[in-house]
Amino acid sequence: MFKYLVLGLLRDGQPRHGYALMKAYRARSGLDIPTGNFYRELARLLLDEDVEAAERAPSTDPRRAPYRITAEGERRFDRWLAARLRASDAERADDLALRVLVLPAADPDLSLTVLARWKQDLWLRAKMLESERDLQTRSQADDAGLRALLVQRRLGHLACDIELISALEVDLAEKRSGSTARRLETVQLAEVEVTTPTVARRGVRSSK
Repeated sequence: MFKYLVLGLLRDGQPRHGYALMKAYRARSGLDIPTGNFYRELARLLLDEDVEAAERAPSTDPRRAPYRITAEGERRFDRWLAARLRASDAERADDLALRVLVLPAADPDLSLTVLARWKQDLWLRAKMLESERDLQTRSQADDAGLRALLVQRRLGHLACDIELISALEVDLAEKRSGSTARRLETVQLAEVEVTTPTVARRGVRSSK
C-alpha cells in the first residue's frame, strides 16, 4: 500500500526526492513517516520501473536525488485508485482491538482502571485533533480543506473507540456487581449451613 502513496504524491508529474515526499505527506495528513521509508520505497519503485531518476539541480544536496513517475507508474497508480476498497489493517486488528480481545482474562478491577486510562488518553487525542481541525478550517492553504476532512475522519474513529470503551465499562461493572451479589449469597448460605446444625445439636441436648 505504501508504494501507492508514493506514486500518488508523484502523480502530478513533479519530481521529488524522499525528503520532499515526506514533507508533502506530512503537510496533507498531519502525520509523520520516517524519511528513510520514502527513500527505500523509491528504490523499489525504480527497480519496478514505476519511477525514474530525474535531473538534479547542481545546487541541491547530491544525497537527495529526485524521481519522477513513469507512464507505467501512472497506469499502476490509476488502476489501484479505481479498484474497489479493501479492508484495512485497522479494520482487522488494531492495538485497541487486540487488547479488548484479551481483556476478559485480566482482573476486573485492573480492567476497569485500564479502561478509564484508555478513555482518558483517547479523549486527550480527540481534543488535540479538534484543535488541529479548527486550525485547518481557518487556514487559507490550498490543501487545508482536505486535511481538515481527514482530521475529522480520525475524530470519528476516536469517537467510536471512546463509545466502545464506555460500553465495556458498563458491561464489566454489571458483571462485577453480579459476581459480588453471587459471592454474598454464597457466604450467607454458608453461614446458614454452619448455624443450622448447631441449633439442631442444641435441640437434641435439651431434649435429653
